[in-house]
Amino acid sequence: MPYYTQMVGDAVSVPIIKGLPTFEGIALIDSDPYIPGVSNPDGSGINFYTNQNNFFRQVRNFVVDLTAMPELNPDGVSGPAGIHWQVAQATSLQNIRFEMLPKSATNKQQGIFMENGSGGFMGDLIFNGGGFGASFGNQQFTTRNFTFNGCKTAIQ
Repeated sequence: MPYYTQMVGDAVSVPIIKGLPTFEGIALIDSDPYIPGVSNPDGSGINFYTNQNNFFRQVRNFVVDLTAMPELNPDGVSGPAGIHWQVAQATSLQNIRFEMLPKSATNKQQGIFMENGSGGFMGDLIFNGGGFGASFGNQQFTTRNFTFNGCKTAIQ
């Protein structure tokens, strides 16, 4: 997702972004992709942007549907995410419904995956099913009106 990107769906007839069973990647919407085949000396991945300098992005008015996707990624450890949101200030997620497979002992699907970053606003989000509604490893963000239905873990 380049700087200044705004993905805005129709608030009355909300569009659906649906992942296929063959989807390969970290998330259906990715604000900061990992560079394939490149890593730090410790083996961790390298992102396209520096997370604390990843500004001016917005996603609102969508249904993000992971129900056709597997519970686990091919690595067998993590699950697919609806949104990979590794961002800084001047960012927002609003009016988004995440549809995931029902919770189970093996389900690792995540509505939002945010391993680090610094800030932003998230509001009016609904998480249905999944292993994790939201996995937050971030700081300084503001949230309002989250609903979790049938998630194994609401916020990690």
